[in-house]
Amino acid sequence: MITLNEAEERVRGMLCPRCLHPRLSAVLYLPEGDECFCTARCENCGYQFPVEGTHLETLEEAWQHVAHGLERAACPGCRTPDFTFELRCDLGDGYCHFLARCLSCGRTFQVRDHHTHVELIPWTSSGG
Repeated sequence: MITLNEAEERVRGMLCPRCLHPRLSAVLYLPEGDECFCTARCENCGYQFPVEGTHLETLEEAWQHVAHGLERAACPGCRTPDFTFELRCDLGDGYCHFLARCLSCGRTFQVRDHHTHVELIPWTSSGG
């Protein structure tokens, strides 16, 4: 059985898998006649998901995955492999995105990490 303190410690430093927001609340449930289980709720988008048995990435782990994926990627526009990247969060909707900028042609792309590769999606200042 997990305690509330253990649940809060488990979600500390993790990101919401939907919007990459770092503020998560731990929620414990005790169904009648069953064992206590923990979920996390994103304070930004409201997404709620199970925590036990789930490995949620920290921001540092997500950053490393994206950096590693970009090492194997090429710009869809000019086919060069040189990027800078950043994490950008929209204050309006609270969603965060990794953005990569090609150092050769200057195009900007939203980076979606699929853990086996990254997908580069053209980005506009309006968010996509």
